[in-house]
Amino acid sequence: MDNSQRLTRDFARAEPQDDKPEAPKPELPKVIKNLPTHLLESREIFLNEQVNQKSASSIIFQLRALASSSKEPITFWINSPGGVVRDGLAVYDVMRELMNEGIIIKTKAYGTAASMGSFLLSAGSPGYRTMLPTARDMTHQPSRGGVRANDDEMQNSAKSISQTRRRLEYHYANFMGIDYSKKKARTLLNAYMGPDVYLTPYLAKRLGLIDNISLQTNSGRPAKGITEEFLKRSVETDIMLDRLEYDEIDSSPGSTDPLRFVKALIEYRENHIAKAKKKIKAAGEKPEADKSPSPV
Repeated sequence: MDNSQRLTRDFARAEPQDDKPEAPKPELPKVIKNLPTHLLESREIFLNEQVNQKSASSIIFQLRALASSSKEPITFWINSPGGVVRDGLAVYDVMRELMNEGIIIKTKAYGTAASMGSFLLSAGSPGYRTMLPTARDMTHQPSRGGVRANDDEMQNSAKSISQTRRRLEYHYANFMGIDYSKKKARTLLNAYMGPDVYLTPYLAKRLGLIDNISLQTNSGRPAKGITEEFLKRSVETDIMLDRLEYDEIDSSPGSTDPLRFVKALIEYRENHIAKAKKKIKAAGEKPEADKSPSPV
């Protein structure tokens, strides 16, 4: 073999080999690639099914995609019968991360926001949690779902359910602005979280679970922008019926009205918030006093 042949051979060995195919590049999640342009522009996402691993992953991918494109507010529409608590809490964790980054999460309920759907509705940014006038909010305690198990598994499951319920009640207390460490608050919340309780937007707002009712002012009147008489009367009808249903709740001793615990919790919350405001006002009159609000 002459020198030219050796050089040709050595150069061939030194050249990169294309025998092995390149590793495929990771693709963006399908839900992000398929996100409609108008939703990206309006920064809206929708939960209109059960909360499970698939739907929670979809919501999380969309939240992160919108967060990476802009720090503008995100509107999260909810119409869900609820579902798996852990999957719902995963969405909640991501919502909190984005809020910590300065992104406002506006939650809006249409249809029914039940169970974890209700939780996610109240988990939005304070001041931006809204229900449409005929939407309903439903809360209840977590359950095992009727799965058969042996004694040990049942004990573990019961303990897990108890811990999950306590965690949810703590967060609901935070959503409402009450102090879960208070015995009466725990008692009322525990009673409220027992049965399936369907709330009108009026009840949900008085409980502190939401901040706004669509088409209505904070004082409970048709929104100022409503000028068409037919629409105005329809909103007034919603307002009248919501207040009538509240007045009809039987909270007398021995009552079996499923909403009796709701009324008791509303009264407790509003009473303690009023006391907290008085303390803040009193602290403001004394420069040396601590002006930070005490928990209610």
